[in-house]
Amino acid sequence: MYCHAMNWYMRPMARFNSDKSNAILVCHALSGHHHVAGYYADDPKNVGWWDTLIGPGKPLDTNKFFVIGLNNLGGCHGSTGPSSINPASGKPYGASFPVVTVEDWVESQARLADRLGIQQFAAILGGSLGGMQAMQWSLSYPERVPPCAGDCHCTASDRREHRLQRRGAQCQS
Repeated sequence: MYCHAMNWYMRPMARFNSDKSNAILVCHALSGHHHVAGYYADDPKNVGWWDTLIGPGKPLDTNKFFVIGLNNLGGCHGSTGPSSINPASGKPYGASFPVVTVEDWVESQARLADRLGIQQFAAILGGSLGGMQAMQWSLSYPERVPPCAGDCHCTASDRREHRLQRRGAQCQS
């Protein structure tokens, strides 16, 4: 994938420890976004999609872990995507935005981790498409993730539905 510049929109929760080994990346599904837990002061009813899992005293305890939720490139929640301005033309990318794959998302996440100084994550997880990204991390950057296990059961019907979701998203641009 080639894009002139990449911007990520992310929501970090908690603080790094001294060697930044407490970072956890939470990858979202196709229709997800960076708001993984908590709420915004101006919208207390808008609770994050994994709020029961992330926060003080919860399984992903933000008293211990630096939890990162970010928007995938090509999405519509702040990271570079079709509605972003193409610096070459001064106009939105629109349909000319590159097709983005799971491998591209993981590559962009690795670039963000580099910028943040994260050498290895304590964990990378996600559901659905987020789970595919977590598994791709173990293939593309095995040295940057702890040993992992996953439950990737995907039927032919699931694959058809995912294909239809992708095509629908492409038609909207």
